[in-house]
Amino acid sequence: MIIKMKIGILSINPHLYSTKSLLSAFEKRGHTTKIINYTELFYRLGEVSEEFHIIIPRSWHKIVYEFFVNLNGHTNPKLYVLNSISAILQSKNRVFTLQALAQKGIPIPETLVGSILNKNSYTDFQKLFNSNSFLVKPIYGSQGENISLIKNSDEWNNLKATINFEFYFQEYIEESKGEDIRILILGNKIIGSMIRKNKNHFLANIHQGAVGEKIELTEAEKELALKVATILKLDFVGIDILRSNKGPLVIDVNSTPGFEGIDQALKIRTSELIAEYSLKMIQ
Repeated sequence: MIIKMKIGILSINPHLYSTKSLLSAFEKRGHTTKIINYTELFYRLGEVSEEFHIIIPRSWHKIVYEFFVNLNGHTNPKLYVLNSISAILQSKNRVFTLQALAQKGIPIPETLVGSILNKNSYTDFQKLFNSNSFLVKPIYGSQGENISLIKNSDEWNNLKATINFEFYFQEYIEESKGEDIRILILGNKIIGSMIRKNKNHFLANIHQGAVGEKIELTEAEKELALKVATILKLDFVGIDILRSNKGPLVIDVNSTPGFEGIDQALKIRTSELIAEYSLKMIQ
């Protein structure tokens, strides 16, 4: 006998591949699903909230997400959330994530944090990175948006004049230009990996025009990815690594990763695996 569960999927777009496929995966197993759009979500304090058994975050807003999950956790102590509040909060801040990994000995590109108002010149960064090129990345963000490759003083000065977000600086790995590897982990198991290649851009994000292809990971890459997931306490995670002359380097971690690209490249159904895993965790 199937015990009917109520599944909440936090998503701002019901038409996204990940949202639609998750709805289908749970509903075909006889469970009730509901899309929760945080831009439309509010509660009157003191009222009893709608009860869910499982919550799958696909989009995220710190205050609303934390309040919503805590509220449901009080009404249903057995609530399962695919990635905890604390794990998601840390992973959404790229600097906090990279710092946590670096402290555990995980190899990352040379990374610097500082203010763009500190009067450092392009020449200063050339010396700091021992390179003519470096990256400026937003602390919060996804899909490769607002990442700049600086190759000369004019580009640096133009960026300083227009930048309007929190950022950090990172070494540019020339030998991996336009390529990276996305590794998808669920329940401390690697469920898929692909190499993303972009012939027209230095970034390898699918949303920046890259194409994903199946790839066999080395044992070192597998071990590295699984260690990252364990350190950050993430049940479901996308880990991006570069193949560099120094070995594999972790460049990003996504606690609400999209999976349309990897599903297409590997001919798998990630949503089915998520449904099976989440239902097992609630038992």
